[in-house]
Amino acid sequence: MNEFLLFLSILGYSLFWGLRKGSTFCVAFCAPSLFPVISQKESWTEGLMTGIKFNAPRVLLLVIFGGALGFILYKGSTLDSVSSVGGHMFRYGYLVIGTILILLGLYNLSHSLEEREDIKEGVCHPLFKVVRDRKFPFVWGSLFSLVCVGEAAIGFETFLLVGSMSFFFSSPVAAVSIGGLVMFFFGIGLSVPMLLYTSLGAKYSVDRSRIWLNRFRIFSSVLMILFGMIAVISSL
Repeated sequence: MNEFLLFLSILGYSLFWGLRKGSTFCVAFCAPSLFPVISQKESWTEGLMTGIKFNAPRVLLLVIFGGALGFILYKGSTLDSVSSVGGHMFRYGYLVIGTILILLGLYNLSHSLEEREDIKEGVCHPLFKVVRDRKFPFVWGSLFSLVCVGEAAIGFETFLLVGSMSFFFSSPVAAVSIGGLVMFFFGIGLSVPMLLYTSLGAKYSVDRSRIWLNRFRIFSSVLMILFGMIAVISSL
């Protein structure tokens, strides 16, 4: 019974850890890049689907990472290689994400400024073709997942949580399964704030005027450029 409660408490903390991280840095970093997408949705369910597409790749990659970490701990191998790979993913992931954020921010900003002129003239043109693509949230989420896994690979809590489950590692299969389960709960917690953001953002964008949405898209584009510059500088 005590072992079962320990098992549940570790999974519960993994979920809480994800919620804590997802509610702070992740939302601030990811939210601006998704606003041009969700502001053009027609219901909260479409916003929810956008959030699911964005979060699915990183949850999957985190589960794979957790399983690999569990296996390494079971075999008693050194964790230096894990930290080294994670460090490189974190560094180069931020460089790639930062560069794309800057470019995407400039793209959205130019279209937002063009849209503002169209609003003044009473004209409506199809803009934001890149972010309108249905594949965009999944592709964008896949790129962000590199940073998430890189951060997890060099994070002390990752090794602490997965390592605390080593008591239950009775076989390689159990080690991989439990390690993956710990990071699955972390990934779900990480995703919840973004799912709320995309759902509510899409819902409340429906009733807003084009002028209001345009102003917020300009603001989010500037944030994307700013965060992109911070990410690039952090990777150097």
